[in-house]
Amino acid sequence: MKNSKYFQLTIFSILIFASCIKDNYPDLGYNIFDDDEATLFSFDNVSFTPNGVFAKDIRVSFSSVYDDLPEKQKEKIDGYIVFRNGIVSSHPSITQTFFGNLNIDIGTTVCYELAFSLTDGSISKKSEKLCVLVE
Repeated sequence: MKNSKYFQLTIFSILIFASCIKDNYPDLGYNIFDDDEATLFSFDNVSFTPNGVFAKDIRVSFSSVYDDLPEKQKEKIDGYIVFRNGIVSSHPSITQTFFGNLNIDIGTTVCYELAFSLTDGSISKKSEKLCVLVE
């Protein structure tokens, strides 16, 4: 019987504590990082510059939703991360709107994936992907 009272007291304490936390930490509302349908980045332009006979340099211009985000969500963003064929390629600053690679062989397909790097060291689970054939 004693254990039952301790169990009830524990459950009651947890419920009260949980309700206090909700009051102290209000819902932040819409969070774009939780929206699987949101488009975080748009690829605007891909340009190629010859680099010798058999290779080209690639420059990819993009835009993001960063400027349209509420200040609370901007504070979570540290910059961008660019993956090239699954490997981290670069870390452009939050103000940069392009990235590129030098000396990519003609006939190669290069895939880029762009995500936000977050202040806690993680990356946004939502990203945008672009694949281009170097011609």
